[in-house]
Amino acid sequence: MSQGHQISFIVVAIFLIALIIYLVRKRMLREEYSWLWILTGLGLLILATSESLLNWLSKLIGTLPITALFLLAIFFLVAIVLQFSIRLSELTDQVRKLAQVLAIKQTDGDHLDRK
Repeated sequence: MSQGHQISFIVVAIFLIALIIYLVRKRMLREEYSWLWILTGLGLLILATSESLLNWLSKLIGTLPITALFLLAIFFLVAIVLQFSIRLSELTDQVRKLAQVLAIKQTDGDHLDRK
């Protein structure tokens, strides 16, 4: 990996970590999700600063070092999308159950008003 790529990835990693900390402090990002993003930033920082680790990983995968970083980023994004899909499914079920409970309570209230 060239010196320019390495510096770029270090800057991106530091920016990502600082952004996550800022978003958590402003309560725009919940703590339960922040740890995953901070670990991602730290992982990117470690891979960007440790060329030998990145070379070993790229040889293990069978790609160039820069391609290995992008491949890891894609895997991470797929994991995030999967996590959000699971969470969205849970929230959809909760909304459906709450709507059913509310409909039952409103129906019971209508019966009490008519008596």
